[in-house]
Amino acid sequence: MSDTATLSGTITVTNPPETYTVTIAASSGGATKTETLEMEADDGASKSTIGYEIGELLAGTCTVTFEGDTLNTVTDTVELSAGQTSVLNVQLEATATLTGEISIIGASSGSHYLITITALATDGTTVLASTTAMVTGESGSYSVSGIPPGNCSVKFQNPNIAQVQINMQIYLHHPNNQPVTMYTNQDVH
Repeated sequence: MSDTATLSGTITVTNPPETYTVTIAASSGGATKTETLEMEADDGASKSTIGYEIGELLAGTCTVTFEGDTLNTVTDTVELSAGQTSVLNVQLEATATLTGEISIIGASSGSHYLITITALATDGTTVLASTTAMVTGESGSYSVSGIPPGNCSVKFQNPNIAQVQINMQIYLHHPNNQPVTMYTNQDVH
């Protein structure tokens, strides 16, 4: 009897872009198998579903990660039995990216600021996405990926700069650009 197993299931994507890629990484017994699926959604579709199957995985506990460049990431575990097929269905959601330029009033030309950018749900505490951006001198650009569509609050923070918080609507499949002006603590207005 074989000590390998098969994993199969469906991937359903809510609000999919027209074309996208889903990468599946299945790790069991110290080995990882990766499969990449190229997917196309019907024009204007609110959901897209595709089946997958990964064979010759080592039996035991398997950690599986599903991710795509414009999708949330889902990681789950499943027990794989030798000679058997285990089923793991997953739901992914299309996400958006927020970009912009940060201007810092009162910054000197040689200064460097690491800005923490956090997108929060409307409850003000649930973190939707977070990143950092380096601003050199008076301005710099930023990009925050993985934000679900809808209303959110975006915080821009650095201990030496007055915090900025912006409430905004994030859209799928549409540019989300938000310029931000921050003030050094000595220049707060």
